[in-house]
Amino acid sequence: MKPKRILFLSVATIACCLVIAGAIYASIDRPAPVSPLRVALSKVSLGSTADEADAALGLTPVSVSTIDGYLMGPMTMLSAENALTPKDQIEAFSLRKYVDNDCYAVVALRGDGRVAGKWAVSTDNGG
Repeated sequence: MKPKRILFLSVATIACCLVIAGAIYASIDRPAPVSPLRVALSKVSLGSTADEADAALGLTPVSVSTIDGYLMGPMTMLSAENALTPKDQIEAFSLRKYVDNDCYAVVALRGDGRVAGKWAVSTDNGG
């Protein structure tokens, strides 16, 4: 082969590879920024009081409700009506809901007023 032809094929191959790499890079989803409410929720300690949770979140709750249920872990609660709920371990919880632009957070308090669970849910329909 002639040197000019080899050079042309090499440049064409590199250009095609760059175009393909650029297309792949552009198609990758970028991680969404973390909501300030989620960051603040991570600072709420289990066992803290409602006032300490309000202070850590920097917000007042938009709603406070009471529910009978079973807290499986700090982020999973089953309602009393759920068939999987152990009926002998149902207790009353106060749920404090906090809302931000793209998510809401819930802090569950036991009867003694201490934080027993917390979780956040995204309200963004894009993913």
